[in-house]
Amino acid sequence: MSSIHSTSINSPRELASLIKNTKCVIIKFSASWCGPCQNKEFKHNYSMLKEEFAPFSYIKFVELDLDDDDEIVNSTKYYDFAIKSIPHFKFCYEGDIIGMYDGAQSLPEIYNNLKKVVRNVQKENEKNSSQITQSTQSTQSTQSTQSTHQSISNSQNQSRESTRDTRKNQF
Repeated sequence: MSSIHSTSINSPRELASLIKNTKCVIIKFSASWCGPCQNKEFKHNYSMLKEEFAPFSYIKFVELDLDDDDEIVNSTKYYDFAIKSIPHFKFCYEGDIIGMYDGAQSLPEIYNNLKKVVRNVQKENEKNSSQITQSTQSTQSTQSTQSTHQSISNSQNQSRESTRDTRKNQF
C-alpha cells in the first residue's frame, strides 16, 4: 500500500532492489484489521516521522499490508521477514536488515536511528567535500606550478636571446 512519502513496491524483487540500492529503507508491516495499526495517534506519529525524513532522498519508507501485499511479505527468495506481530518495522541500512521493531511504541527508537543515518551521511558528505576541495587545490597548485615553470622557461629563453643579441652586437 502506498501513501504520501512512501515508495510503492509491487514485487519481492522490487523490494530487494530498493533495499540494495538505497542507503536506508524503513518497511512498515501492518493490516487493515490490526487495531494498533489503525490507531489514530500511531498513524499520526508515523506520518510525522515520514514527513520529517521526506527531504532526505536516501531514506525511503515502504508500507506493506499483510493481506494486500502477501506475495511480498511471505516471499523468502530475497529476505525472510518472519513477521510475528504487527505493526512491525524492518530497518534496512546499506542493503542489510539491521533492526526489527514491534509495536507502535517503537517509533521513537526508529526516529533516533534515522537521525543517526542523517548524521552519518552528512559526515560522509563533508569528508567527500573536503577530499574534493583538497584534490581541486592540488590540481590548481600543479597548474600554478606548471605556469610558473613555463614563465621561468620563457624568461630564460628571452634572456638567452638577449644575451646572444648583445654578443652579436659586440662583434
